[in-house]
Amino acid sequence: MEYIEKIILLAGCVFDIYIFYDFFSAYFEYRSEFEEAWKRLIISMTAVGIMFTANTKDNSYINLITSLTVTWIYFTLLFKTDIGTRIVYYSIVVMVGWGCEFLFSILINMPSYIEKKSGTAIYTEILWFIFAMKLLTYVVFALVKQFYGNSKSLMKNGRLFMYYICIPTACFGIMMLTYYSGIVKGMQYHSKVLLCISFLLMLVGNIFIFNAFNKYAEELYKNAEQTLLIRRQEMDLSYYDHIKNKDEEQQEFIHNISHHLKTIGELAKDGDSESIVSVLNDLEIELHNNAVYMYSDNPVLNAVLSGKNAEAENVGVELDIYVEPGTNMKMVSDADLIAMMGNLLDNAVRAAKETDDKKVTIRIFTDNDGSFNIVKITNHYKGELKKENGKYHTTKKEKGLHGIGLKSVDKIAEKYGGYMESFVEDGIFTSVLTILKI
Repeated sequence: MEYIEKIILLAGCVFDIYIFYDFFSAYFEYRSEFEEAWKRLIISMTAVGIMFTANTKDNSYINLITSLTVTWIYFTLLFKTDIGTRIVYYSIVVMVGWGCEFLFSILINMPSYIEKKSGTAIYTEILWFIFAMKLLTYVVFALVKQFYGNSKSLMKNGRLFMYYICIPTACFGIMMLTYYSGIVKGMQYHSKVLLCISFLLMLVGNIFIFNAFNKYAEELYKNAEQTLLIRRQEMDLSYYDHIKNKDEEQQEFIHNISHHLKTIGELAKDGDSESIVSVLNDLEIELHNNAVYMYSDNPVLNAVLSGKNAEAENVGVELDIYVEPGTNMKMVSDADLIAMMGNLLDNAVRAAKETDDKKVTIRIFTDNDGSFNIVKITNHYKGELKKENGKYHTTKKEKGLHGIGLKSVDKIAEKYGGYMESFVEDGIFTSVLTILKI
């Protein structure tokens, strides 16, 4: 085997191990023993060495058995998952690899078919054209990562991914046209070497470009998420100011009631019933404008629940609210309490108004030993819910502030030593917020 052919085979083995590593790491975490990069590098170099040695034997059976064995051992050593999932993803790698080789073999044999039909020259087999096959494999694996499972390297901007995929597809087309055109026939040895290097640079360049595109897409997504978070915080702040003003108005109203009662008493002594009716009418209007139901002994919680109850009524949704007597939420700051309850109730009302039931049930109570306050909200929903990383997400495109709001609730709950869980059963969505009593 010539020197240049060995270099090409080695490069092909390096690429195979890289593509396996890139694919598996997109779905699974490293084993604790291999969290250091240098350890993973040693395992990868060892795998490359074994595969390269097998390829130099020019025996297809040895190559096949070695490739299958090394891939399985490499996957098992570096990444942690259960045996069933491991078999599934190992099978995907094998099928994609074999499928790409089969497709490529069809493509490179087409000139021979054309030669028989048209009398054109028969082209010699080109060993270093393996780079074109590797590029095809890379493209297919990129598509699998984009559209299958919960890949960590998923480009969340699908349009940007489609823009990117045009680049390796065009490069693969150039490689195949180079082969089909017959330009390599009679090419000098050094020219073949230069063409080989060019194809290698195309392959490596596509990998770098994909990583750059992926980083760029991640930054775009983070910036968009940050913008939504700022908008959510601005809305929470605005709502907090509204609740604060409402609370001040309520305190002022309570203070003024005594004056109304004294006035009514004096008018009653004078028998001025018309004036009494006038004062009571004014008082009724003021009562309506300052309607805050007393669900608990926490005025901010009362204001939030009252405000959301009014909003729900406006869209035809009934809120069934019960706060267990003695439940104390004073360990949570007013701003955090407004944000948590506001986000949870907004999501529940938004989902419930799309259903026939149009009802949201809210229960706030203390657990049996008094260590936690619990907020339980249930509502019916329509559509499909997707569970990712233990969290439910709507499948609608307009996720927007919905997802940001739930993340905000998670962070606030953790701040107070608590957590939020969600459950789905028989078309009913249940959110349970647990807050540690300090």
